[in-house]
Amino acid sequence: MKTLRRILALLPLAVLPSLLSACGDSSEIEDPLATTTLEDVQLVDPAGTTNMGFPLVFDEQGDPHIAYIRSGNDYALAPGSGNSEVIYAHRSGAFWNVETVIKDGDYRNGLALVLNGSQEPVLTYQRMLTPYEANLEIAERASGVWSADTIDTDGWCGSQTSIQAFPSSLIRVAYFAGYPYYDLRYAERIDGEWTRTTVDSVESAGYYPGLASNENGDPVIVYAADHVGLRFATRTHGVWASQTLESGTYTGSGLTLAIDANSGFHISYASDTGFKYARKSTQGPWHFELIEPLRQSANALVLSNAGDPWFVSIWSVTTPPHILRIGTRHDGQWFFKTFPEIGELENATLAQSPDGRLGLAYVTKGDSLFFGWVKP
Repeated sequence: MKTLRRILALLPLAVLPSLLSACGDSSEIEDPLATTTLEDVQLVDPAGTTNMGFPLVFDEQGDPHIAYIRSGNDYALAPGSGNSEVIYAHRSGAFWNVETVIKDGDYRNGLALVLNGSQEPVLTYQRMLTPYEANLEIAERASGVWSADTIDTDGWCGSQTSIQAFPSSLIRVAYFAGYPYYDLRYAERIDGEWTRTTVDSVESAGYYPGLASNENGDPVIVYAADHVGLRFATRTHGVWASQTLESGTYTGSGLTLAIDANSGFHISYASDTGFKYARKSTQGPWHFELIEPLRQSANALVLSNAGDPWFVSIWSVTTPPHILRIGTRHDGQWFFKTFPEIGELENATLAQSPDGRLGLAYVTKGDSLFFGWVKP
């Protein structure tokens, strides 16, 4: 202590405020979630939805859009023998409109939703045929009419997908193709014609794909490869190249991707050592940090207008389990909050509206779908 006093005595007075500030206790940072609540919660569909994910996006006016699968049968049935529907819901004003996109098939996985340049919905889904065969299909709405097309039929395609749509009518899809290939694939539609490419076939590559564009407009994909780790693929001059960002048996599972205003990448994922967050600017290296030493993962990751990452997950380390949990990073520190008051949940997702508000969709244990706003 005497030594420290001697050092401080020799420093110029102008230096002391910044030095003391830098040595401050991080616990003094105000918790940004302390007053966070869920507000304006609405029931979207009481008829039931599956626990296979339900993408949430916003249009230019700030209205939410959700795609989900409504099951009419027990999922214990063999793949291909089920009966379910792909459903699309969107809110206009104060009311939700619910539409059946396609029915009379076995749809369980592969849902991804985006709005095209005309603000019309475009979504992908997997049609299961047998335990070893599944097609990746796409549906688009124009002037209130839905049309469907098949993207890939080679193998057990499309259990996990990510999609982009552009004003030029260009559509890009990244997806996992299972048995018998177990690889990451990329499909692109230009002028109505689909082309398909195998991006990576190393050790069951392609789980949890996240598709985006880099600063040059070229497609990039982040994904997990079983027993390999978190992978990153880029296409340059038509050629794909992949690299491992972090190795590990389970690393990359539960991956979620967000893109900032400067085309930087942000990822949350589970690793062998815990729940992690990674970020990369357009020209800079990847930066990794441990959120917490539990092998959890997020259901969705978004960035606030201030650039802070927010995530939502179903927290199982509680009594009762399966509670909604929201987390964010502020001033270099992570904060978390659970919401046991809404009960046990099956799943949840998060998205940001154009005006910066955070919208939340979740499914209860009774399979009812709700939408509300996260109010900091």
